[in-house]
Amino acid sequence: MSRGRSDEPLGNKLKEIAGRNLAVDLEYIGTLPADPLVPRSIFERRATVAIHPESPYAGAISQVARRLAVGRKPDVPSLHEDDEDLVSQEDGPESGIPEIGGPSSPYEL
Repeated sequence: MSRGRSDEPLGNKLKEIAGRNLAVDLEYIGTLPADPLVPRSIFERRATVAIHPESPYAGAISQVARRLAVGRKPDVPSLHEDDEDLVSQEDGPESGIPEIGGPSSPYEL
């Protein structure tokens, strides 16, 4: 949660650290304002957006959720139809690694 624009340098610093140390490119998707209703909702074990749907915090959560829902999707490698990319050429009976669905495997496909 943010206390306002004064927290912006902290976010920029976290983005820089993540990029340098984790090779992760963080993207800003929104700010959640500090709200005294949040600790209260935690105490009551109910979501703040359910108890106070008109609060600025609930509005910010909705904006962030929308950005996540329409954001860019990660590149997912495609699988070959026969799943040959799941097992390298070295895997198999000779390597001691049982094949999925093979005679010594508990997994049936």
